Amino acid sequence: MNEPAGTVAKRIHDRHQTWMDTPGRGNKPHVDNSMREFQLEPGDERYHNCWDFFGDAR
Repeated sequence: MNEPAGTVAKRIHDRHQTWMDTPGRGNKPHVDNSMREFQLEPGDERYHNCWDFFGDAR
């Protein structure tokens, strides 16, 4: 998987914000921390085996 850093950063930021906005156990708010999770979007194959993204290595 070769995904541009900006795309990864935005996806991580958006997912974390959604997590922060969603109540946790007992309907309590989540507490912010430094942990972030990156997940691939199901069915998104745009960057799968996209080695031409790096240009011609010859």
